[in-house]
Amino acid sequence: MRNIYIQSTSLFLSDNNTPQSDMKEELKSTSGQSFRRINRYILLGLAGLFRLANISKTNKLTSLYVGTKKGCVQDTTEILHQMYKEKLLPMPFAFIAASANMANYHIANTLGLQSGSYTISHEYSPFEMAFKMSLSDLLEFKGDSSIVGCIDEEISTDDGVKNGSYWIKLTTDSQATIGKIISYQEFSTFDELFKTDLSDMSVIVNDSTKESIESFVNGYTNYKNIFDIFETLEKQEYKTIALIFRLSRSKISLCVIDSSR
Repeated sequence: MRNIYIQSTSLFLSDNNTPQSDMKEELKSTSGQSFRRINRYILLGLAGLFRLANISKTNKLTSLYVGTKKGCVQDTTEILHQMYKEKLLPMPFAFIAASANMANYHIANTLGLQSGSYTISHEYSPFEMAFKMSLSDLLEFKGDSSIVGCIDEEISTDDGVKNGSYWIKLTTDSQATIGKIISYQEFSTFDELFKTDLSDMSVIVNDSTKESIESFVNGYTNYKNIFDIFETLEKQEYKTIALIFRLSRSKISLCVIDSSR
C-alpha cells in the first residue's frame, strides 16, 4: 500500500445568526485576501479552509474533494421562494452561487489549484465519502496530495445546530505530519468487519454505526461529525485508531490510522 499521511486538520463553526461581515473579517485575517460576491455557503468553506496549516503553500497539483449533506440551503430556499411565490426570475449571481460546487471553484481559484475538483453529496457521511474518494485516487497514484472537506449550513453538535466547514489535508510526503493511513477496507456486514483484529486499537465510530458496534467492542468512542476526532489526532491521544463509518445501508468502512508520529 502506498504511504499516505495526514498533514493537518482544521475546523470552523459559527452560529446561524453570525453576521457574514464578521466571518469575512476573520477570513480576511487568516487568508490575507478580500472576497467579494460570495454567499454564506462559500464563505463557510473558505473560512475553514484557511485555518489549515500552511494552506497558502499548497502544491498546485493538489486535488480537492468537498462533501456536503444539504448544500447551499439558504440561497436555494430564497431562489425557490422568488420563483414559486413571487413569480420572479432569480438574480444571476444568486442562482449560480447556489450550486454547491461553486465553493470548489472559489477554493481552487484562490489557491491556484490545477488538478481534480469534486463535490460529493451524501446522506450518511458526506465528509467520509469525500475522504474515501480521495484515498482511492491517492492509492491509485492519481496525484500526491489532496484537500478533503465538508461544508454545511446545518451541522448538529453538542452545542446545538451550527454551520461551518472542516478540512483535512492528505499527502504522500512524510514530513511534518500528524498521522499515517495504515489501511483502508470496506465490508458489507458488521460480521465481516469484526473478523478483523481490532485489539490494541482505539475504535472510533460515527453515530450511524454506534448501536451496531457496541456489542462487539468495549470502550469505543463515537462521534457525530468526523471533526470530533481531529483534536484526537492533533493531541496524539492514541497510538492506533480504527475509524469506522457507514458509507451506505450496506457498506461499512474501516480506516486504520497511526497517530504516533
